[in-house]
Amino acid sequence: MIDFYYRIRVYIFPVALLLLGALFIVFVDRFDTYESLYTRAHDSIVSTGENMGLIKKTEEMVVPVTTGDISTVVEKPEESDPVEEITDSGEAMHGERIDELTEELTFVEVEDDYFEDAAFIGDSRVVGLYEYGGWQDIAHFYAAVGLNIYKLFDVDMDQVDEEGHKYTVTLEEGLTENDFRKIYIMLGINEVGTGNAEYFVNAYREQLERIKELQPNAIIYVMSIMNVSQNRSNKGDHVNRDAINERNEALAELEDGKRVFYLDVNEAVCDEEGYLIGDYTFDGVHLKAQYVKLWQDYLRTHAYDIIATQQ
Repeated sequence: MIDFYYRIRVYIFPVALLLLGALFIVFVDRFDTYESLYTRAHDSIVSTGENMGLIKKTEEMVVPVTTGDISTVVEKPEESDPVEEITDSGEAMHGERIDELTEELTFVEVEDDYFEDAAFIGDSRVVGLYEYGGWQDIAHFYAAVGLNIYKLFDVDMDQVDEEGHKYTVTLEEGLTENDFRKIYIMLGINEVGTGNAEYFVNAYREQLERIKELQPNAIIYVMSIMNVSQNRSNKGDHVNRDAINERNEALAELEDGKRVFYLDVNEAVCDEEGYLIGDYTFDGVHLKAQYVKLWQDYLRTHAYDIIATQQ
């Protein structure tokens, strides 16, 4: 007889739980109505279990979480250090998301490793940056002599692979095959004689939209058209300071403060009147090799430590 009662005491608790589970399944659609009944039954069973020595009460690290009309209990995660955002490729994305900024954007000074996930797009000026800047093994370059905004995606551009073999790609192919976080563009000197500033910037805007589609994780730096020397400007043709300045003013309007930012590189290489300093150029248009560093120093001190926001 004693063994019989002992068996009842041992099995009454799990049987009660099974019955409780069945009731919960049957009446889940009307949980609010039976919530008080459930609570009383649960407390009674737990209390009985504790009194019979079948349940040992322990402290658990839990917090209540409300989802909809039903309150559940989930395990509380332990606190941990902030985690960097991870890209699809598994690489950490450094910087603050532009849509999460709480303060006004300001330039930061960066080292050359900032440009490891950057692509430079442009005409013969950017070719000079590639040839004399020493960034061939750091950044990607999609540049060609004579390149202009109207034919941006139509030109085959020279590339060199890791083994030194030369090949060509279009900008479309380059941006499709790679994932960049920064895009730098300098175009416009070859377009000065075609149309007006409005015509030029409208074409530029269209190409920017295509670049944003191909590189959704990149912020885009629109660099000003580098000006020309005073001697070159005074020749009397369409390549002159005022025409370039007019187009640069239009380019500055492309900045949206989210993904597209304007950089006036002329601050680094021009005099007070806005002309490219004569000693810095061999033809009035292109920088001498030793002065490419001024352009690079400007980029190093005019960078944003942010992550692109897709629009």
